[in-house]
This record gives sequence, C-alpha cells and structure tokens, in this order.
Amino acid sequence: MNTDWRPGHTLEVAQLRARLLARARQWFADRDVLEVTTPALDAAAVSDVNIESIAATVTTLDAPMFLHSDTVAGATADTGPHCLRLES
Repeated sequence: MNTDWRPGHTLEVAQLRARLLARARQWFADRDVLEVTTPALDAAAVSDVNIESIAATVTTLDAPMFLHSDTVAGATADTGPHCLRLES
C-alpha cells in the first residue's frame, strides 16, 4: 500500500484544474444549470418501479447498499456533483 499522502501532481497542475473547473461551472451557471450532488450508494433502493437499483455488498457495512441510476433521487446527499437544468 502506498502511504505517501502527497499529491501526485504539481501546484501548477492543481491551479490549472481549479481554473478549468471554475470556467466549466461558470459556463453552466450562465445557462441556468444548477450543480447538485447525489449519492453513488444509498441504503435504500429507488421507489420508482421503472428505475432499477443494483444491490451492492460493502464489506465494512452490515446492511446492503444500492447503486442508483437515477441522479435526481438522492439530490440532497453530498457525495458528488451533477447538473440539473432549471426550467421556469
């Protein structure tokens, strides 16, 4: 196992990544697209019968988990960015 906690890139690369992310986020903001975060794993399956949830085994948890294919179902969790178009 690699125990080196330091990043594998230079400060310049990290700064470039930050600028690119800021430009992409501004592009979406200019078009009224809202960035939200959704879970990759959830303790419950999606209740919509037309959306299939995939059961996942997590060895560090005692309960089953589910991978969600619906990015809006867990829009209040803070685990990863997604974008939604706001309609008026």
